[in-house]
Amino acid sequence: MDNTTILVLVIAAVIALLFIALVAASSLFLGATLLLAWALSQGFIGVAVYFALWIFAFPFMLIASIITGLISGWTLDKEEREEKRIQAWRDKNLGTQSAKRTTPTDPEERRKWANRLPPYDQ
Repeated sequence: MDNTTILVLVIAAVIALLFIALVAASSLFLGATLLLAWALSQGFIGVAVYFALWIFAFPFMLIASIITGLISGWTLDKEEREEKRIQAWRDKNLGTQSAKRTTPTDPEERRKWANRLPPYDQ
């Protein structure tokens, strides 16, 4: 291996490590925030235990916060992707048509529309 190959590999490794560090830091912040919100919902004792754990069980809280942040971030991203997929389907299949404009307001007509009875059976 010559020097250029080694330099390229080192640069790629540094970029990958920076990306991993950025993801870990954002997950740590998100997870710590979520755990603090949960502790706040438990009252004073929950907050006291939360801060005591950060002081006396730092590695555990660090790992728990990162794992909580990763799971929560992945779930939020999954929900966002699902919303985008649904919106793309609506745009493709419904176009500019709105559900509010097509839904009848009269209760009897709405029942026919919802059950696909005539004249809404197409």
